Amino acid sequence: MCNSDEQTGHGHGERGKHSHGCRNDAPTNGHNILVVDPVSGAAGDMWLGALVDLGVPWEELTEALRGLGVDGYELRRESVISKGIRATKVNVLLDDRPQPHRHLHHVAQIIESSAMASPVKEMAIRVFTRLAESEAKVHGCSVEKVHFHEVGAVDAIVDIVGTCWALEYLKVEEILVLPLPLGSGTVRCAHGVMPVPAPATADLVRDFPVYLGGGEGELVTPTGAALCTTLGRPHDSHSQGMPLRIERIGHGAGSRPAKDRPNVLRLLLGRREEAGKSWLVCSGGMTHAHGHHHGHGHKHASGHGHGNGHGIKQENEHRHEHGHENGHEQRDDHGHDHGHGQKGDCLGELQRGGSEHGAGGVPALLWEDVQVIETTVDDMNPQWLSPLTARLFDAGALDVQAVSVMMKKGRLGCHLTVLCPPERGTVVLEQLFAESTTLGVRSRLERRACLERDWVTVTTEGGPVRLKRGILAGRVVNIHPEFDDCQAAARRGNLPIKEIHRQALAAYEEIRPEKAE
Repeated sequence: MCNSDEQTGHGHGERGKHSHGCRNDAPTNGHNILVVDPVSGAAGDMWLGALVDLGVPWEELTEALRGLGVDGYELRRESVISKGIRATKVNVLLDDRPQPHRHLHHVAQIIESSAMASPVKEMAIRVFTRLAESEAKVHGCSVEKVHFHEVGAVDAIVDIVGTCWALEYLKVEEILVLPLPLGSGTVRCAHGVMPVPAPATADLVRDFPVYLGGGEGELVTPTGAALCTTLGRPHDSHSQGMPLRIERIGHGAGSRPAKDRPNVLRLLLGRREEAGKSWLVCSGGMTHAHGHHHGHGHKHASGHGHGNGHGIKQENEHRHEHGHENGHEQRDDHGHDHGHGQKGDCLGELQRGGSEHGAGGVPALLWEDVQVIETTVDDMNPQWLSPLTARLFDAGALDVQAVSVMMKKGRLGCHLTVLCPPERGTVVLEQLFAESTTLGVRSRLERRACLERDWVTVTTEGGPVRLKRGILAGRVVNIHPEFDDCQAAARRGNLPIKEIHRQALAAYEEIRPEKAE
């Protein structure tokens, strides 16, 4: 390997001064999805290196990790070449200070007392909990009595929490993991020499696509397995053929060189281009060809050309035939024939990937297909609603609603409504049946219109706060401070959350542009 461009960050007890969960320039349009390609396996340092290689800012990452209050280490990164592939290697270098054996509650306390955003804390604690559960199975003891040894050491805390922070920074909404190569031979750990995969790793990848071999030695560590199988799902038949627009690629280097391949973990970050998504063009705008049939009838024919942003002129000719005639036609200035009659009220659809404006820059809304799943139960413990909701979101739900209703025999019940992308419907249904007491559900496909959304970050007396913006035709029509950021800033500044909320909006008004960038 060739080494270059080394940078360091030091771990010490100083609390970070900024909110750790912010994102500045991560992609926001569409559904952010991360594909994990374990070229030579997966380990915690490979995860962190690949995320840094994707563009997660090193200074902000190290500042966030300093907020854990864990000392005794130095975090270092370097650019390396592995079998001709440039990758980022992240090393956690421990000093001579002794580190305690930590139990799960010690690690959870470190994470909970940090200034990390709530989603980061939740992800990291989930990963460590699965590690503890697997170790408990292997050693035949309770989770509370598990000494983490390697996985509870400083390097694993840094790898896991740093990875979760980076995923939140990039606003990753879904993680797909390709089959994991487990390696072969033996590995030395705190309990002696163990077969590969190590017992904890073997338990963590249970029911997950893997293959034996793929190289010598341990290719997937317990930490790497926990990150892959807790935060991701297999790249299975549900995701085969899924349209994906790759925007960034990151390589994280491992510690040992492989014989016949780069010793890297590759991450592909992109946006899912879901089938059925289209743009709604209003106020007499031009529409492009689309694959949906509607009840209103109109014909469009255009022979004018337009640019595609790459200097290539395109000549388009579109004709839409719909299910009924209304007996009169109207023609606009672009040569479109409309089979519905009022000028300026055209509601056509523009496939995603085309221009987001119609003729004259008219506004466009993003339409998408969603699956609506409903059920009503009267025999479920209401305390189970919180974990049920969390599992449904983990499975890919877009929204979960619970409403109290009166059911037969005068019983109070709960009406559950779940929205999800159609391709996630099967997984969501499995979780709904597993986590609730329902015996049956109702399901239907609906269409919903959405504004484009992005994020901006402002500074308050308690630190940075993100604001989510809703954008229509390039103009901001809605702006909302992120609650988790406001809550964290209120704690840091010892201020009421409503004051942080007010400051965030006031700070945005000072910098607000006329148009969204």
